[in-house]
Amino acid sequence: MMKLGPALAADYTIYLPDRRGRGLSGPAGPEYSIEREDEDLAAVVNHTGAEFVFGPADGGLFALHGAIGLDRVSKVAAYEPLLMLGRRDDDEIRRVFTTMQDLIRSGRGGKAIVFSSAEAATRAARDGRAPPRSPPRC
Repeated sequence: MMKLGPALAADYTIYLPDRRGRGLSGPAGPEYSIEREDEDLAAVVNHTGAEFVFGPADGGLFALHGAIGLDRVSKVAAYEPLLMLGRRDDDEIRRVFTTMQDLIRSGRGGKAIVFSSAEAATRAARDGRAPPRSPPRC
């Protein structure tokens, strides 16, 4: 982001928040969850007046999820977001996100990303949307 931000700065006002558990922000903390990411995005948007949001990988997922409740946000660009298709009442989605949160809280963020990607690919293959593959090992 430190290279992309300056490249876009001639045309946009760029804010590069230091997300929880990254850079200089310190550990994500025991209460970390997608809801905390939503709250953090809302704080940045409300403070800056931003209308556009961008995020790569898990940041793309959080940008999409967090922007749902932010009327001010008119566009979201998500680069390779970690996604699973489903409904809010989908037990499998809930299981995956709960497991991801548990892994992140225990300091295994990398395993959480691999787990999410493997689950999404497995579900897509089972639903006939992608060729089957073996999930990566951690």
